[in-house]
This record gives sequence, C-alpha cells and structure tokens, in this order.
Amino acid sequence: MRDYLNSLIEEMRLFLPEVRGLMILTPDGLPFDFVKAPGCPMCTVKDQSCDPILTGGLISFAVSSLRKALEGLGDEGFDMTYVKGKDVAIVAGKIGDFYFVIVADADAKLGPLFMEFNRRKNEIAKILEQYV
Repeated sequence: MRDYLNSLIEEMRLFLPEVRGLMILTPDGLPFDFVKAPGCPMCTVKDQSCDPILTGGLISFAVSSLRKALEGLGDEGFDMTYVKGKDVAIVAGKIGDFYFVIVADADAKLGPLFMEFNRRKNEIAKILEQYV
C-alpha cells in the first residue's frame, strides 16, 4: 500500500502541487497507511508534526458524523466532504469501509481536489480489497 500511495501522491502533485499528504483510515479511524509529499509538512500543531493516530481518529469521526447528519436529512448518498482551515484543506470520504483523505494547502483548487478523489476512488477500493 505504501508504494501505491507514494506513486499516487507523485502523480497528483504533477497537477496539484498543493497536495501535502494522503491517508487511508480504517473504519475505526486508525491510520491504515499514510504518506506525505517530500519536504511538505502534512500538518503541524504548534510547530510540531501531528500525530497520525489522533488526526485519523478526528477525521473519521467528523466524516462519520457528517454522513449520519445527511442520513438524518434523508440523503444516504454521502460521498465526500471538504474542510478548509487557514493553512490546510482536507477532502475526505468513505471507500468501502475505509476512509480516504487528501490533505492539501488551503489555497488548493476545490474542483481538482474533488476530481482526484473521484478519479482514484475505484482504484483504491480494488487495492483495499486485497487487505480485507
């Protein structure tokens, strides 16, 4: 999986140099695997690298909560969500039982991030089937 994610981030950064990292999270939010772009901080908390276990848990909780909110509104077609902070943007969604997360600079273009997520979704699902 690590080799695949490393090649994926290299491909993505050719067209979206703002991409900082990719994460695959288990259904309970633990990092299944993650990579960051060379020389790019994926995220920092008070000038220290973030903890991928804590970050993964928070992301999966947020995505699950948003999915449940949509279901409460009668929409069960949850695909992905986008969050933008001052420095970082996150596109996250479910692929099977797993979560796929793209971490990028906050000024990254939203359309291309969504397109990359959708473009890679089926490919990642096939690879994840090998591990389940």
